[in-house]
Amino acid sequence: MLQDQPALMERLPDRTQILLAVAIGLVLLAGAFWVHALGEIRLQPVLIFIPVVDAILLVCDLVTTTLLFTQARVFRSRAYQALAAGYLFSAVICIAHCLSFPGALAPAGLLGGGISSSTWISIFWRGGFPIAIGAYALLKTGKPISARRSAIGITISVFGAFLVAIVLTLLATRGANQLPPLMAADGAWHYPNLGNAIAVLIGLCLIASTLLITRRHSRLDVWLMLSLSAWLIHVILIATTSGRFTLAWYFAYGLGMVSHVVVMLTLIAEKTEAYALLALSASALNREQYNRLMTLDAVTAAISHEAGQPLTAVSMNAMAGLNWLTRDRPDIDMAIKSLRATIEAGDRTAEVIKSIRAAFRKSPNETVEFDLNQLVRETTLLLHRELASKRIVVQLTLDQDLPSISADRVQMQRVLVNLFTNAIESLGETRDRPRHIAIRSAPIDDWQVQLEFSDTGIGIMPDKLAYVFEPFVTTKDKGTGLGLTLCRTIVEEHGGSVWASLENEHGVTFSLRMPRSGWSGFGDIQPHG
Repeated sequence: MLQDQPALMERLPDRTQILLAVAIGLVLLAGAFWVHALGEIRLQPVLIFIPVVDAILLVCDLVTTTLLFTQARVFRSRAYQALAAGYLFSAVICIAHCLSFPGALAPAGLLGGGISSSTWISIFWRGGFPIAIGAYALLKTGKPISARRSAIGITISVFGAFLVAIVLTLLATRGANQLPPLMAADGAWHYPNLGNAIAVLIGLCLIASTLLITRRHSRLDVWLMLSLSAWLIHVILIATTSGRFTLAWYFAYGLGMVSHVVVMLTLIAEKTEAYALLALSASALNREQYNRLMTLDAVTAAISHEAGQPLTAVSMNAMAGLNWLTRDRPDIDMAIKSLRATIEAGDRTAEVIKSIRAAFRKSPNETVEFDLNQLVRETTLLLHRELASKRIVVQLTLDQDLPSISADRVQMQRVLVNLFTNAIESLGETRDRPRHIAIRSAPIDDWQVQLEFSDTGIGIMPDKLAYVFEPFVTTKDKGTGLGLTLCRTIVEEHGGSVWASLENEHGVTFSLRMPRSGWSGFGDIQPHG
C-alpha cells in the first residue's frame, strides 16, 4: 500500500549531496562576508529589480508547492502538507510584496498603506518560511493519515495559506498605523523596531534549523537546511544595510532567491530520478516478461521441431506394419520389423522430450564418458531410413584413436540428429549434383577433439552465416529457427563450441569442438574461425 512506502525525498542523503550543499553554503557565506566587508556601497536604484525577483520567486514557489502537495497526496503526509502550505503562502505574499513595493509598479505602491507596509510584508514573508519548515520537521515522524483526511488537510492548507497571506497583507497596508514603523521618512531603516523584527526572524530560523538537525535526516532536509542558511544570511544582511538599493541589499535579495530555487531544483531532480528509475524498472519488467514469453515460445517450437521427426517415423512405421498385416498374404516378419521400428521411434520421441527439458533447465548435466565416433555411427544408423529415402550417401572419416569425451550422451545425440536433419533437408532441395554428407573426427591437441559435419546441399548465404545459431533465425521456409540454437546451447553447456563455415563449393560445414574426457578447463575453449 502507498502509505507503507517511504516518500521520495525521505531517502537518506548520500555523501555527495551533503558535500555539495555544504560547499554551496560556504560560498554563499563567503560572498556575504565579502559584501559586508566592502561597507555601504550605494548603487543605482533598479525599480524593475523587485518585480523580477518576486516573479522568479513566485514561479519557483508555485512549482515547489505543486510538487510538495503531490507528495502529500500520494504519501498522505501532514509534514508535506505543512511545507507545501508554507511555500504557497510565500508565493501569494510575494505578489503582495511586489504590488506594495514603492516605485516597483507605482510610486507609492499599488496597495496603499504607509512607508513601512512593504517592509512589514517582507517581514511576514520571511517569517512564514522558517515556520513552515519547523512544522514540517515536527510532523515528519507522524504516521500516514487516511486518504480522506489527506484530501481535507490539503484543502485546508491551500485555503489557510491564502487566508493568512491576505490577512497579513491587509494588516501591513490597511492597518499600517497599528504596526511599529520599520522605515524612516528618508528611506532609512528604523533600527530599534527593525532590530526586534529581525531578532524574531533569526530566532525562527534557528528553531527551524534545530528541529531539522535533531530529526532523522533525508535528502530534502539537506537542501532545506541550505535554504534556511541562505535565508538566515539574507535576513542578517538586510538588517545590516542602511536602506534599500545598496550592494548588500541587492546581494541579500539574490540570496533569498537562491534559498527558494535550490529546493525547487532538488525536488525536480528527485522527481526526474524517480521517473527514470520507474522507467528502467518498467523496462526491466517488460524485458523479463518478453524473455519468459520467448522462452515459452522457444520450448514450444523446440518440441515441435525436435519431436516432429520421430513422431512422423512412429506414424509411418505403424502404417507400414498395418499394411503388412492387412495384405492378402500377411508378412508377419515385416510387420514385426515395422512395429519394432515404431517402438524405437516412440523411444526416440521420449528421449527428445527429455533432452529438450534438460536443455532448458539450469541443473547440471548427467555426464558420462563415451566414444564420440560410436555415437556418430549409432546416429547414422538411426537415421538410415531418412537418408535412404533421399538417396544420401554418408562418408565417415573417423579417427580410430579419437579420445573419449564426457557429456550427456542423449543431448549430444540430439546435436548430431539436428545436424543430420538440417543436412537431409538441405540436400533434399538439390537436383543436379550428388547428395553427400561427410563426417570427420580428429583430435586437435592434448585437450580437444573436433567433429566436422559437411554436406553438399544448398548451403547458407554468407550474410546469414554469422546468425544461424541465433534463436528463430532459419534459412528454411517452414523452419522454427531453434535447431541450431539448441545445438549451441547443449555444446556450450558441456564446455565446447560449434560454428559454421563455407569451406566447400556447395553446402556448409559445421565444426564441433569438445574437451576430451578428464579435461576441466572448459572456459578456455574458443571457436576456430
